[in-house]
Amino acid sequence: MELSRNGVTTPWTLKQNANDDQIIACWKKQRTLTMADFSEENRDDFAEEHGGGLDPQRVVIHIDLDCFYCQVEQKRLEIPREIPCAVQQWRGLIAVNYAARDAGVTRGMTASVAKLKCPMLRLVHVETIGEGGDRDAGDHESNARRQSTQKACLERYREASLEIMGIFRRLAPTAIFEKASIDEVYLDVSESVTSTLEKEAAESDLMDRLEHGAAISHVIGGPMDLSSEAEKRLATGAMIALELRTAVHKELEFTCSAGVANNKQLAKLVSAMNKPNKQTVVVARGVHTFMQDIQLKKIRFFGGKVSERLEEMGCKTAGDVEKMSFAALIQAFGKEKARWISNCVRGLDEDEVRPKSLPKSMLAAKSFAATSDMRAIERWIGILSEELATRMRKDEEMYSRKPRNLVLYYRVDENSAGRSRCCAMPAFGQEGPQASALARSGMNIFRQLGKECLPCGRLALGAGDFVDAPVAEKHSIARFLTGMKRKNPDGEETNPDCAAQPTESPSQIKPKQPHSQPSRTSPSMRKPSTTLMECWSKKKRADSDVGVDLSTIDVGEQLRIFQELERGGGSGAGDRSPSGVVRGRTVAPKKAKRNGDKGQLSISAMFAMKNRK
Repeated sequence: MELSRNGVTTPWTLKQNANDDQIIACWKKQRTLTMADFSEENRDDFAEEHGGGLDPQRVVIHIDLDCFYCQVEQKRLEIPREIPCAVQQWRGLIAVNYAARDAGVTRGMTASVAKLKCPMLRLVHVETIGEGGDRDAGDHESNARRQSTQKACLERYREASLEIMGIFRRLAPTAIFEKASIDEVYLDVSESVTSTLEKEAAESDLMDRLEHGAAISHVIGGPMDLSSEAEKRLATGAMIALELRTAVHKELEFTCSAGVANNKQLAKLVSAMNKPNKQTVVVARGVHTFMQDIQLKKIRFFGGKVSERLEEMGCKTAGDVEKMSFAALIQAFGKEKARWISNCVRGLDEDEVRPKSLPKSMLAAKSFAATSDMRAIERWIGILSEELATRMRKDEEMYSRKPRNLVLYYRVDENSAGRSRCCAMPAFGQEGPQASALARSGMNIFRQLGKECLPCGRLALGAGDFVDAPVAEKHSIARFLTGMKRKNPDGEETNPDCAAQPTESPSQIKPKQPHSQPSRTSPSMRKPSTTLMECWSKKKRADSDVGVDLSTIDVGEQLRIFQELERGGGSGAGDRSPSGVVRGRTVAPKKAKRNGDKGQLSISAMFAMKNRK
């Protein structure tokens, strides 16, 4: 069969049972054909004759920081790049720069062996935290001798990572962003590529930039043909990758390598092909040859049992697996997994770049020699609290959220399973999370556990179950209501932050009689709900057209309830305020009960809506 588009004729030799009508329909709609469009029998033909079944409209970039930890330390300590350098955590090396690798030093090697391999090696220990929050920057190798009294802290690498990711987000705002680890990220720039190419006529230098991006890249299956729409899109992706890498180096002095391809798997594989500080592009016609020699453990999700089983079947590379019959794969893995393996070794990957949500928890952990000494346990919980409190403060500053739970993890020995206990996060003052409060709560949990957690050989303190932080007081309902009680020079109650409707003055409200409870339905205690809601709408919900029925609750009671709900008071899910609204947790809004013909929500429904928001 021959199909033509844009003046280019493409021969497709498919098996007899190929669905020609379906293929033609896809072609006319300019929809990319995938393996799912073909029956089991003719998928192999399609994959071989259509560049591996890749989506030519899709452009994915994988960016990987070069020896990230080493770069952070070399920048901080002004160590030249050509000096062999390694980052040490206790006795082992967790990062090695390229100058040290050339001298035979590898990650995981002990510091003493590395020094024998390379006497000129500069070792930098990670930052450590000791008792009382004492921090050692790790500029000297002597930190390795403090393992029994301090814990490692990787916070400076997290901070550097956030700066780098911020640059990517700023320069590629329309890209789909998936952070894979502290030093690598996927970006689906398909939309950015499309919008860039649409501006080709208006930007006279675009072709020059595309050619430069293609020329500076290592191209697998190249050279790139910019007259091809598919390869022109990849060239645009290469141009974007180059701009991102250049910005990171210019602003932060970090180098990174990149891979550009039609899917995540290929982008990750090729990003490692020409490190450091380079980028690689793989075009469709180069995929088959490229995959032949790829080691199985380098393919995403092939670690562990999958690669072990394939090696038992005599396969070491993706090319070896491709030569196997599909029936043999089905027999070994089942039909569904066999199809996935068959696709992966051909470079096919339909996994989308997915934005990741914020971390659901954070953890500070330490392993040590098992002990039953409660003083040692208290010291370690104090050290863990110092790190956790710092991270919680930074997290709240960045994401405006607070954790509700504090979790203590413990393990008796290396052969036992870890366990955990949870409690409510202690209350903090205006200064934010404090290590002392975390340590007290952590020790309370540990004492309650008793002998079941002794002797203890590992502890971790975690924060979880995050919720949005309360609105700042200057925007709170409590402040709003307090403001309503202020008086203007004429002696009338006003709210300086809102243009409220005229309301009853205090002189119009009858005073309470001694030793008697006022009637909540008494007209003398009513305050028009329209005044409150109109002000609140102008301040926080301008588009709201519903009111709050406060006619049955006096002003003092309103203020007290609002303040309690703003604080999120209560010791548990079952604790209730006098108004009957559950405190201490977010309440899902129920269908509002209408009050008369005013179309106003009840007070509890309004607060449920506020909590949800």
